[in-house]
Amino acid sequence: MKQNNSFEILLSGAVVLVAVGFFLFAYTSTGGASLSDYEFTVRLHHADGLKAGSDVRIGGVKVGDVSSLALDDHYIAVTHVRVRDEVKVPKDSALSISSDGLTPGSYLVIAPGRSSDMLAPGAVLTAPR
Repeated sequence: MKQNNSFEILLSGAVVLVAVGFFLFAYTSTGGASLSDYEFTVRLHHADGLKAGSDVRIGGVKVGDVSSLALDDHYIAVTHVRVRDEVKVPKDSALSISSDGLTPGSYLVIAPGRSSDMLAPGAVLTAPR
């Protein structure tokens, strides 16, 4: 009986370790554990379908996510965006909101401009009307 209990405890421990390993792999591969992000603010006249956690994409590639949304006193959507540190966003970049059509929800598209000046952490990028 004692040997059977030891085997079950060992097997349970192995299952827990595999589950933790799988969770860590999934968390890091989806960008959840990225420690080198920077945040800036995007001001949009409409934020149709965006929510906290929505993707931020450049050229169809996910480079970050929306961390929060709020409405200011002038009814402008103030969106805080986190982008991977290695992705530099030119100050004259254009913004739009798009969706895949297959999934409910939208994502923020950044079309990089040609400026050699890049957005610094905490900067504000405003979409034209």
